[in-house]
Amino acid sequence: MLNNIENLKLLSVIKGSSTHNAVHTDYPHRLILRLAGSLQYDLSNETLILGPGDALFLPNSPRYRGSYASEGPFTYILINFEGELPDTEPRAYPIYGSQELYHLFMQIYRSWSVQTSANRCRCMALFYEILAHFAEFDKKEIAASSVILEPALEYLENHIFDPTLKIGGLHELCGVSDTYFRRIFLEQFGIAPKRYVQERRLAQAKAILDNGEYSSIGEVALLTGFEDALYFSKAFRKKYGHAPSER
Repeated sequence: MLNNIENLKLLSVIKGSSTHNAVHTDYPHRLILRLAGSLQYDLSNETLILGPGDALFLPNSPRYRGSYASEGPFTYILINFEGELPDTEPRAYPIYGSQELYHLFMQIYRSWSVQTSANRCRCMALFYEILAHFAEFDKKEIAASSVILEPALEYLENHIFDPTLKIGGLHELCGVSDTYFRRIFLEQFGIAPKRYVQERRLAQAKAILDNGEYSSIGEVALLTGFEDALYFSKAFRKKYGHAPSER
């Protein structure tokens, strides 16, 4: 979630209760701990549902709509903060049962409620402690993601240069949704699956071209999974700054 947590500024800590739906378009980064009730967050490309004990990180870039996922009011602790973050993807954390994190949220709320110099320092310490917990959740999820991705990665190794390879079905090999597959793949490799395949293919093509053992550019394209030689040439030039035929 938060790969770079320097120069963050704590803006407010709120314990609230609400019974109305809301649309948010302009807000700071926020961490939300759901205390009671459930709420659905509709984002541009996914829907996240928080139940009691769940937490959510919302960056200030995407618009979202909050609406009831269950009857009755919901209560929450909301931490608003600002700062430059390299990671701006909303994340939900099922932390139900984590008493330590729950107590940290309660402590920062109580400390923020009494604005003294000592409490402001205490709040920053608690805030970074909370971020440390979320970083641990991310670390565990990345380790779990490696196991989940294994069937797809094994399939890619065996078919990476097959022109008929279809990226869209990889998530089925892992038994997860396409949205979740793409998210954990991006977290693991830093690029989307389609880009990963193309980068591997271009690297192989360059190795063949550097070796000099080929009869035509079209042959190199086909050997490395590109059915269209013209598209291959454009992709190669964009990647390496020159055409495949140039040395």
